[in-house]
Amino acid sequence: MVYCTRAENQAPQNAAICEEPMADKKGILAVSFGTSYERARKEAIDAVEEQWRSVFPDCELRRAFTSPRIIRRLAAQGLSVPDVTQALKHMKAEGFTHVWVQPTLLIPGEEYDRLCEAVKPFACDFALLKVGEPLLCQEEDCDNTVRIVMKKYPVRSGEACILMGHGTAHDAGHIYQRIRRKMEEQSEGRYSLATVEGDPGIEEVAEKLPGDVRKVTLVPFMLVAGDHAMNDMAGEEPGSFRSVLEAKGYEVECVIRGMGAYPEIRALYDAKLRKNLGEETIV
Repeated sequence: MVYCTRAENQAPQNAAICEEPMADKKGILAVSFGTSYERARKEAIDAVEEQWRSVFPDCELRRAFTSPRIIRRLAAQGLSVPDVTQALKHMKAEGFTHVWVQPTLLIPGEEYDRLCEAVKPFACDFALLKVGEPLLCQEEDCDNTVRIVMKKYPVRSGEACILMGHGTAHDAGHIYQRIRRKMEEQSEGRYSLATVEGDPGIEEVAEKLPGDVRKVTLVPFMLVAGDHAMNDMAGEEPGSFRSVLEAKGYEVECVIRGMGAYPEIRALYDAKLRKNLGEETIV
């Protein structure tokens, strides 16, 4: 977790001298990787943000995406979404004094590192500027998420469920392994997790499925069911999760739904934002 704060009595750089102290203006900057799939954006990112607006009405909410590629694609569609730097510049110009940056990222990996670096230059521009945790940081976070997913996608005899995670070479990649181990231990291998970019891959996970399994349900372990879900998981290309499993003789069902669409997962994101804000800021 990163904190960037300025003493309350310290004027921001280039600030005009005022006879009256500026009233506090509190804001939440919701930061997501982003997606160019409108349906996926509405059911996950929009849903998380709308819930934050409802649960924390005393803070105005703004949005930023971290993916330059997604931002460019959306701009070509006529939809303007700022990156973190642009969003904080806008919030400074709007007169925000207290800003809580809350990511919808799953793990504290490369995207989170870049987010924290983008925030640092603004440390002296606000009375308080704070960055919250991604969804999966503590052991309890992993336990809660595993419990929610396993309850939402029950398996019967002869069935299994494999989550599709993004994967990363970052040190935080161990979280995917942790989630996988927890699910396998609690289900005798009928729940597992494979990643698109990293370990374990779908081939490795498929080889360890119980011998009686004939049907596999694939579920995105991502905030949104966007490009990776549509192509790397459910696509017809030979290397997709679906194609690999079908080639091994399994019946495959693909769930095209991001984790942000689950009310139970959104409740975990609420808790992360509540932790970021601190009880003293919640009315």
